[in-house]
Amino acid sequence: MARELGVDINDVAGTDGDGRISIEDVKAHAKRLITSGGAAPAGGAGPRVAAEPLPDFSKWGAIERQPMRGIRRKTAEHLGSSWAQVALVTQYDSADITGFEEVRKRHARRRPKAPLRSP
Repeated sequence: MARELGVDINDVAGTDGDGRISIEDVKAHAKRLITSGGAAPAGGAGPRVAAEPLPDFSKWGAIERQPMRGIRRKTAEHLGSSWAQVALVTQYDSADITGFEEVRKRHARRRPKAPLRSP
């Protein structure tokens, strides 16, 4: 939870019995950071995670640095903000559809062979 919110877990004080840090502690710490204005980026989107440094591109050849302008700069800012806020979740479920498949096959045999027409 702390990583998702961009909070340094070492800065969060635990309130549970043995000093354990709960999800509520992390959320409360993130809320304090946002309301204090210390770690919130422009626009109030929440704490920002520091970007990893880029590799040394000069080892692959000559480079030329040019500042991003206009739409490219804004696109990069919004894309970075979106990736920092998106919920990265994948969920897989298993279901036993054996009975459903039997009913489907039984009804498929009764269906006429003519193609279905759309209305």
